[in-house]
Amino acid sequence: MIPIDVIFQAACTATGARPSDIRGPRRTRLLVARRRFIASKMREEGYSRPEIGRALGGRHHTTIMNLLGLFERRPPTRACPDTSHICRDSVAA
Repeated sequence: MIPIDVIFQAACTATGARPSDIRGPRRTRLLVARRRFIASKMREEGYSRPEIGRALGGRHHTTIMNLLGLFERRPPTRACPDTSHICRDSVAA
């Protein structure tokens, strides 16, 4: 399993997000889309919802459940492109 902090940093880089914004309290559409993308990558690696919530700024696991549900309903956008290879490439390097 890829370490959660490696996934977080790679996904922030891929989406152009600052880690402080992802972990912060703001809920703009762009930041929520980026959080959704990052949470889905972490979930794909097998991390639990509470672990993902802690990595995303101490969010409750039900918030992560909601984010993951939204991700399933909405495809990736330009703000959060399909970058499934990014996390794997970061670990391989």
